Amino acid sequence: MVRFRKNFYKISEYFYFYSFYFLILLMPLFRGVIYPLERVLFGVGFVGLFVLWETRSITKRGSSFKNFFKNNSVFLVALGLFLVIILQSYLRSTRLADSFIRIWDLACCLLVFYLIRVSFLKERKRKQLLYILLAISTLYSLLAYCYFFDWIPHPWWEKAEFVSSTFVNHNHFAGFHEMIIFLSLGMVLSRRDENVILFLFLLMIQWGAFLLSLSRGGWISFFLTLFFMSCLLIGDRRLRGVGLKIFASLILVIVAFLAFIQSEVNPSMSKRFDSFFTKEGQTEFLDFRVKLWDSTYQAILKAPKWGYGLGSFSWEMRPFRQKGFPYKFDYTHNDYLQFAMELGGVLFIACLLWILWIMSKSLLNFYSTKLYFFRFEELGMLCGVLCILIHGVVDFNLHIFSNTILFVVFLALISIKTLPEKQNS
Repeated sequence: MVRFRKNFYKISEYFYFYSFYFLILLMPLFRGVIYPLERVLFGVGFVGLFVLWETRSITKRGSSFKNFFKNNSVFLVALGLFLVIILQSYLRSTRLADSFIRIWDLACCLLVFYLIRVSFLKERKRKQLLYILLAISTLYSLLAYCYFFDWIPHPWWEKAEFVSSTFVNHNHFAGFHEMIIFLSLGMVLSRRDENVILFLFLLMIQWGAFLLSLSRGGWISFFLTLFFMSCLLIGDRRLRGVGLKIFASLILVIVAFLAFIQSEVNPSMSKRFDSFFTKEGQTEFLDFRVKLWDSTYQAILKAPKWGYGLGSFSWEMRPFRQKGFPYKFDYTHNDYLQFAMELGGVLFIACLLWILWIMSKSLLNFYSTKLYFFRFEELGMLCGVLCILIHGVVDFNLHIFSNTILFVVFLALISIKTLPEKQNS
């Protein structure tokens, strides 16, 4: 019996971790998991991983879920918010079926957050996950190049000239990759004397595919976040040299980007950039968004405190729809406004403060250690989280299942105060 338990514990470890990686790998392949049935099936997969982890924990030393509540205020707050959101949606939503799907999505996010915090505490497993994420981003970036050169047909793309890789919408592809791009940059900074060429090569592959997505919101959020990253490092005397290098790289990248745009080697990219400065482009980028935002804001004013219930946006905003929108929208192209409308001001602010709490703790952890132990990959993930939050002002990446799960993975990883490998040993 003892031998069986040992074998089960060892085999189940491999099955658990590689199943987790496999689910992360599959999500972009399923167009970002945008349909309800797919989201339910992936959620069942994460539930299965939770059951497996708890089973193997019980066979070893007792339930990790039971012990997890000790000194885990971040998770406890998240769990409390989740329960309140369930109650709020049940009481406020007029379409409980739609609310249930969104609550299921949120439950999956909470499960992933828990699994990351309990199963990736060891430095070796944490690094393994980061390498897997880099490999996944590189794989789908290479696929994007194949689609771009028409080596592989891509009939599912929403717009033929916008590189979307396996996603339907180019903004969703950009949102998924912009987070991992900053992780790659963090890996470059953390390994300046070891395998730096490899990580730079992967970074260039990912960044090139990201540019080809022609996501204007993605471009803006990327450059703003890179500027923030450089300012953050320059502000610390011990890291000023690294910060100045990143700032110089930012200037160089912007100059190279503008030169490439002016050369019109890629006419679609040049036209996309020029749309920032044309009336037609500004109308396409902002006009319909502003109308949607105004309609959503009017809906918020009607139920400012407790909202309409999770998943109720597409139906509840219909009475507030302005002229020029003959069909319903599922998203308001602004994550903040949509969550504020569905959750209400009280819960929305509470959730936003929870995210900012994790980000601020991560930043304090980054600064609190000695220079030798600075974790630049954690800074990269922090900037990846910030990047998609900025992007959320003009798009809805946090309503795309794959991107939300990756966002939660990053949040969970930066919320863990892991020790460097030498200290672990």
